[in-house]
Amino acid sequence: MRRVLVTGAFGFIGRHVVRKLAAAGRDVIAVARPDEVVDVSLPARTVTVDISDRNELTRILKGADDVVHLAARAGGIQFQQDGSSVIFSDNRSMTDSVLESAAGAEVRRVFLASSAVMYRGRLTRPLVETDPVVQPWEHPSPHAWSKLTDEVVGGWWQQSGRLEVVAGRFSNVYDPGATFETERSAVIHALIRRAAETPAGGDLTVWGDGSAIRSFIYVDDVAAAVVAILIEGEDGSVYNVDSGIEITIEALATLVRDTVDPTLVLRFDSSKPVGMAYRVTNPGRLHSLGMRPSKPLIDEIAMTVADFRSRYPIWSPPPPIGKPIRSSRADARILTPPNPVRSVTVKPANPGLIRSAVTTRSRGTLNGSSEMSGVW
Repeated sequence: MRRVLVTGAFGFIGRHVVRKLAAAGRDVIAVARPDEVVDVSLPARTVTVDISDRNELTRILKGADDVVHLAARAGGIQFQQDGSSVIFSDNRSMTDSVLESAAGAEVRRVFLASSAVMYRGRLTRPLVETDPVVQPWEHPSPHAWSKLTDEVVGGWWQQSGRLEVVAGRFSNVYDPGATFETERSAVIHALIRRAAETPAGGDLTVWGDGSAIRSFIYVDDVAAAVVAILIEGEDGSVYNVDSGIEITIEALATLVRDTVDPTLVLRFDSSKPVGMAYRVTNPGRLHSLGMRPSKPLIDEIAMTVADFRSRYPIWSPPPPIGKPIRSSRADARILTPPNPVRSVTVKPANPGLIRSAVTTRSRGTLNGSSEMSGVW
């Protein structure tokens, strides 16, 4: 039985990955931070360690065959735009420790959790793994730069012949169980919390003008993709982990509003940060491993709303809809309920498989272009 060590095992994505690995017949070691509350129901042996302690991590890795590295500082757009260099240094330190310790313990294969936030986002079609990524002069976020450099360093280890390294660039991940913290939540969870905390008939503020286009993927599908890439992925390759299905932020906000409280009025605040106008990735290379997303967005939004209500019992059903609701904010662009489904623009990304090399240099190197909870 192959032994797999998972960092970030008790995080939003990590818990699902541990269960998928165990179901695939792996002996799983779940790494917990010293200050972390562990889930004893996970089918894994738990070890508590600071993964930046390379000597201790190397000791724990003895006898392991593979590593899934998910631990990271991550979050939604407010987190992404935090210019703190600590985000970069912490993420890089963790990844360097994992790679060096894995090599020292003679581990065979390492999966790195990367992020679609590294793409430059100037294209208006689903992004493939070989598309341009952010450059230093474009002032990338510390999180984006940490994930990009993780891939570069992983590629060096791959080239050295001491490790097989594969990576998955996560898109926006959603599911019950994710954080709803204001500063760390991704767009779906932020909208759900904002909607639930807005009085019936009030204004639900949406950052930007609603025209930005994103894609989302259910956390259980992400976990299945991680296992597929770890087991079946080509050495040195990177894979987009995404549904590839486009939706405007306006349409997403409408789905959330209609699920939480149809009496709310959408108010778009263009003064707030919105990120790239278009960020959707093409999962064709992932499809070639036999992995396709299985959960429709609208069903899982309802489940995520139910999760929020159970964890934060502040919500109460709105009163019956009376007279039409209007906003007192003259400067806001308003959508009054009931907003028809006309605004939901959903279409699949390019379905074609992508089998090109990751770089134009040598085959088998990571593109030089966490627990991950969101990209936005």
